[in-house]
Order: sequence, then structure tokens, then C-alpha cells
Amino acid sequence: PAAPRLTVVLVDTSASMRRPGLWDAAREAVDRALREAESGRVALVTFDRTAEVRMSFDEWGQAAPGERRDLAAARLATASPGWAGTDLGGALAVAGDLLAENAEEAAGAGRR
Repeated sequence: PAAPRLTVVLVDTSASMRRPGLWDAAREAVDRALREAESGRVALVTFDRTAEVRMSFDEWGQAAPGERRDLAAARLATASPGWAGTDLGGALAVAGDLLAENAEEAAGAGRR
């Protein structure tokens, strides 16, 4: 059988996300992404100037299938937009590292 699809969900917590309605829209987008990726493996990363892995692929895989989205949502609930700038490049590098650490699964699934 093919390895599960790997998805890294990046969530911007920089100052720009403090605009009215933007943070709520981002959380809704994360929920949609988690639902779409539920059959695969997911990592959740928040970032501003620095990136923080809120949920690793392993943590997602170890959680009961029916509890994964709730666990990821609970981890995201501990984050909020701050006043820092954005380093998207650094966040993408963290996402790339997470995927590289799981390269065997990603290669088996044929998708990243």
C-alpha cells in the first residue's frame, strides 16, 4: 500500500494577522486543511520571525484518528498573532525539513 500523504500546515502568527477577521479566517482555513488531509499525516507549524512545530507528523500519527483534528485545533488555540514580522522563508525551510525527515513516506506516496 502507498504511504500516507504528508501535509505541513503553516499558520502565520505575525502582526499582519491582527487585522480584524483575519485570524478567525486563518483558523477556519486550518480546519478545512486538516479535514482534507485527515487520511494522511499532518504537521502543524506556526510562524512569525521564528517557526514553532505545534504538532509533528509522529504526534498526529500517534493520536486516535477521531481525535487528531481536535488535538491540532487545541494546539493552534495556544497560538495567537503577535507583533513580530514574518519570515516565510524560514517557515518554508522548517516545512521542508519536516518533509525531508519523513522522505521515505513522502516518496512512497509520490506527493509532497
